[in-house]
Order: sequence, then structure tokens, then C-alpha cells
Amino acid sequence: MDNAFRTFLTSALLAFISISVSAQGYVDYVPFRANKAIDDGIYESTVDYYSYTGYTATYILNIKVVDERVVTIYFGNGGSLHTGYNNEGYVYKGGYLTAHTYNGQVVALTTTVTVSIPYAESPYVPGTYLYYTNQYAIKIE
Repeated sequence: MDNAFRTFLTSALLAFISISVSAQGYVDYVPFRANKAIDDGIYESTVDYYSYTGYTATYILNIKVVDERVVTIYFGNGGSLHTGYNNEGYVYKGGYLTAHTYNGQVVALTTTVTVSIPYAESPYVPGTYLYYTNQYAIKIE
């Protein structure tokens, strides 16, 4: 492959990445691991809830893990928070698990999920919203 063609391919790839990033608004970091610390599935976890109001609580809830990311938090009443499209308009960020080890064995996995909920249209930028932000600190043992 000659240098001119290589330069063209590199420029095209960088332009594609720039367009993709700007279209999404943000990029989640996805760590690659050859050996997974946890299999995909539903797990019981301890969830520490931190509300934007200052309210905090601890719950034992089921969560769904896919590719070492918490993608759904299930509540006991049949409700849930999840990645992807939702009718409520909230934004779900994070959930990438960190493995904690002792003597080479995984003893716990932790992550934080941030859920931002729109509550009003911004008076400063038309077509955008102001958000309340709640956090869920999740631990699987």
C-alpha cells in the first residue's frame, strides 16, 4: 500500500470517527478483557442509591450484566432502568464493572450508573433540557 493511499484511508477513518462521536455526543469507554470477570446474566447485587435531593438508600436488587456492563437495574415492583431507548427520556450512563481481586481471585465487582432525568426545557438553549441526576453504586459479591 503506498503512502498516499494510506494517508487517505487514515484521514477517512478519522473523519468517520469524528462524525460518529459528534453525532452521539459522547463515547462510552469499553474495556477489552480476554478473560471475563463475570458471565452475562442476571445477578443479585447491593445498590446504594443517591438522589439529587440528598436522599440515600441501600437496596438488594437484581441487575442484568452484558459484556461486563450493568445494562439493567430491576426494581421489585416490576420497573427497571436500562440502557438504550426508553419512553421516560432519561439518560443512562456508565455501568462498566471493575473487578476487585484478592490472591488472584475476583471477590467483588463494582460500578456506578448515572441516570439523568429531564425536568424542564432549558431557558438558555432552545430544544435542550435541564436534568436531575441520580446515581446507583452497584456491588456484586
